[in-house]
Amino acid sequence: TRSFGDNVELVSEMGAEFVKGTQDGGMIATIKHFPGHGDTDVDTHLGLMTLSYGRDRYDKVEFPPFEAAIKVGAKSVRVGHIAVPAYDTAAGIPASVSPHLIEGVLDRYLKFNGLVVTDALAMKGVSEKYHSGEASVLAIKAGADIVLMPPDPDDAIDAIIAAVKRGEISEERIDESVRKLLARKQWVGLAR
Repeated sequence: TRSFGDNVELVSEMGAEFVKGTQDGGMIATIKHFPGHGDTDVDTHLGLMTLSYGRDRYDKVEFPPFEAAIKVGAKSVRVGHIAVPAYDTAAGIPASVSPHLIEGVLDRYLKFNGLVVTDALAMKGVSEKYHSGEASVLAIKAGADIVLMPPDPDDAIDAIIAAVKRGEISEERIDESVRKLLARKQWVGLAR
């Protein structure tokens, strides 16, 4: 009920047109929920969903709508709390904190270079496994630019600052995300 349908070609076409229309209208389009949330039976607000398909299924069904939206210039993607064993080295790792899915698949394989936003970190799909600060640090290390709605924002900020001070996350990495965010804000005209 929250998608364009279950036909890959239709979803790809409609998604790409929605991205173009949204951005032609001066707003940032965010495609979601990477790596694919259409064929799930768990609400990630309530728990972690695992999609146990092989990579072939992702190339044929899950990724094409994202590829179409990226091709027409989607400026942002939201990464879901969905475990994908076919692309990760450990079981039960949400895509929102997985470098294999964000940096490996989204950035390198699908060639997305826009703003990467996690799904809300207060959702049980990630919060049952990681506390607020830990999830925030893991998400940034995985390639996320924005950690959305951590359950304890102060803990998240403190954990990120501590990770930078320890050298676990470089200042350059933080600066890269800030530059991406500022570029999107400039594009949309928020300074005006």
